[in-house]
Amino acid sequence: MLASCGTPTAGKSSPALTPFSDSMRPSSSSAIAGAPAFQKAILQDGTVTFDEYQRAVFATIQCAKDHGVKILTGPTLGPGKKYVYTMGGGTTTADLGATQAQYVNCLNQYENLVDIAWTNETRPTQDQVNKARAALITCLQQAGLTVPDSPAPSDFLAISRAHVTEFDTCSQAVSKQFDIFQFNGQ
Repeated sequence: MLASCGTPTAGKSSPALTPFSDSMRPSSSSAIAGAPAFQKAILQDGTVTFDEYQRAVFATIQCAKDHGVKILTGPTLGPGKKYVYTMGGGTTTADLGATQAQYVNCLNQYENLVDIAWTNETRPTQDQVNKARAALITCLQQAGLTVPDSPAPSDFLAISRAHVTEFDTCSQAVSKQFDIFQFNGQ
């Protein structure tokens, strides 16, 4: 089974901490120039609306389905106004690799740059991040974990690896409370 949420990620990261320089924004002229036509039409005015983001997600899902990828759950709208779904497509490593490759092809055709722009446009303010970080620390402490004063990103990472269940429970609760996609304290 493969899991997806807009853009596949190797690990959890907060969209609040993924600022784009003007030259890297998916809505910049250099990014738009090389974008597939579907995404180019969405990005050309420099903003992504929820309807446009949603259209890109559902186009990606339809493309994946059309190419044999099975959508197992979702899509459901989660924190940060991001869609989350799981997919699958085989039981062998080769089948899973082919499924992932097909999904990535669809993602690149319909959604990748749109998702990046949507994440950038809907990222929380620094004040929201600070409040969410405080809530995450409180939750982790209430779960019996030791959290350093003024924890660094590496502290949150270490806690998330050493206490997966507790960290995920707190991360999901704080993500939902503050409407921040996959908030991990960073």
